[in-house]
Order: sequence, then structure tokens, then C-alpha cells
Amino acid sequence: MKWVFIIVGGVLVFIVGQTFIFDLIIPDPCFYHTNETNFLIELFFDLNPGNNSHPEPNILYIIFSLVIGSILGHSVYRTINNIKLKTTYNNI
Repeated sequence: MKWVFIIVGGVLVFIVGQTFIFDLIIPDPCFYHTNETNFLIELFFDLNPGNNSHPEPNILYIIFSLVIGSILGHSVYRTINNIKLKTTYNNI
């Protein structure tokens, strides 16, 4: 059951990162046609001629999202497990 929370957490953070956070970090992808990129964009995104120099996530972004999501999923699992143990001991 623990691995389900870890996998689901990783996938959810990746999906949220691709949909909502990407739009917050990069509101206008065409901005980088004429302007320099900052450190955050260079670290987590690639600007290739194949995608018309629009930022797209690189492998570091994917790994970072999955690791953060896995940590969050594991902490949710531990929290739920601790709540179950407390209610079990209170009923005895």
C-alpha cells in the first residue's frame, strides 16, 4: 500500500507541474525567442529548435517532480498510518 501512495504522489506532482506550475513559471513561451533565459529556466527546461525554441521540461525536471511527489506520497502514507494507529490504541 505504501508504494501506491509513493507512485501516485509522484505522478500527481508531475501532472500538476506540467499543467499548472508550467503556466505560472512560463506565462508566455514566445518570450524566450528574443530574451535571455534565467537560471531556473536553463536548469529545468530545454529550448530546442525542434519545438520552435519554446521551453519544454528536461529529464532533470521530470526526475525532480517524481522525487518530490514520491516524498509527499510517502509522508501522506505515514500520516494516514499514524492516524490509524492512534485510533486503534484509543479503542483498546
